[in-house]
Amino acid sequence: MFSRHLPVELVLLIGTCLDAEKDVNALCQTTRELHELLNPYLYHINAQTSSSALLWAATRGSAHTVQMALQEGANTQVKDSMSRSPLYWAAANGHEAVVRLLLEHEEAGVNSRDKWCHSPFFRAAENGHMAVVKLLLGRDYVDVNSNDYIGRTPLSRAAQYGHEAVVKLLLESKRVDVTSKDQSGRTSLCWATGSGHEGAPGMAMRLWLGS
Repeated sequence: MFSRHLPVELVLLIGTCLDAEKDVNALCQTTRELHELLNPYLYHINAQTSSSALLWAATRGSAHTVQMALQEGANTQVKDSMSRSPLYWAAANGHEAVVRLLLEHEEAGVNSRDKWCHSPFFRAAENGHMAVVKLLLGRDYVDVNSNDYIGRTPLSRAAQYGHEAVVKLLLESKRVDVTSKDQSGRTSLCWATGSGHEGAPGMAMRLWLGS
């Protein structure tokens, strides 16, 4: 393999002479040695162009890849075709470690919305990711009452899907609007009552007392 017969400096020079990310990636895949030498440069190119590696890693919960991408200056506000950011995907999928990494960057877009006006906090609450919800609640700048395109809130979605622990946490924060109504006129209490989940009575009682 030619990488074993060339000085490290020369191999790096060859890699940096390649402008296209796909070409550097192809060279990285040639041998293990080339991958170890050129992979950091591949992250650098990706960070300066599409930042797709960050979006991919945040979606899948790969904290190591997220950290590598961030170190090379990846854009934390990059979005996919539906306006979903790395933080959105990490929160929606419950990847706590990745959310922590992204929150270290003020420009991570904590209150950014996707095509349907769902924020990272909205999706974390909706999907019942307790650790992520708690983590985001610890940031005063997070909009915990962010309405989606038909007026639903993180609290109403958590109640609808039977996430009793999340509902309890949101109510204890004293930051959520229990009386908020969506476009159909339904409150979080209405959604909890009609959810049919095992914890529905307990959620309904908490919401009723908090209203």
